[in-house]
Amino acid sequence: MTPRYLLSQHSYICVDRHFCVILDAECDSYIALPRMTMEHMSPCLSGWLSQRGSGLSGALTSDLDEIARHLLRRGILTTSTRHGKPVRPAIIPRAHESLGESDTKLPWRSTMRFSAAAARSLIWASRRLSHHALLSTIRTIVLYRDHDHRFQARPDISRISALIAAFNSWRGFASRPNACLYDSLAALHFLTQYEIFPSLIFGVVAEPFQAHCWLQYDGLILNDSLSHVIDYTPIMLV
Repeated sequence: MTPRYLLSQHSYICVDRHFCVILDAECDSYIALPRMTMEHMSPCLSGWLSQRGSGLSGALTSDLDEIARHLLRRGILTTSTRHGKPVRPAIIPRAHESLGESDTKLPWRSTMRFSAAAARSLIWASRRLSHHALLSTIRTIVLYRDHDHRFQARPDISRISALIAAFNSWRGFASRPNACLYDSLAALHFLTQYEIFPSLIFGVVAEPFQAHCWLQYDGLILNDSLSHVIDYTPIMLV
């Protein structure tokens, strides 16, 4: 069967053990399908590497077609080559170490300079989450990075460590329990004020389902521990 469906530009997919998880960034929602279901659907998925769908019974083929149509109605799949991309996981570098707690002495004369920058970032993150969809926030980050990152020199890790320590010293004044997206957006905005542009990584665990996000610079985790992040399969890199 000729492949018919593509993954929409605002959707992302990963394989975590026995499940395929899809993130719909437009709706800020996840959907999980058994990995075998995706394998059987492979003949009609453009870009999916495995081809196990041949020789299926008529009833099973009908069920798979209904699943594909459901994903199409939700906007996760598309038949448009202009608005779609291959149905395959993105290549996202795995982290291999974390920054950890930093005792770096700050080189600035007054920590109040950091308090103002941290306050701006915490307010920005709160407003983005309260008044904007996830997809809009992602696009804002990408546009900002593409505009300002072109001519920036590679930052020193010790400088990143000092800035994260500065941000952490003020983050507690507006912390939220289990709010990884809020913390990551605020820390990302804070770092961009100092011309540092880390990646925002989203990851999932399928069983039992959990979603998480963190900041990463190359293979270095900036605002979490490696022992925690290692359990998550990356699904989206911003």
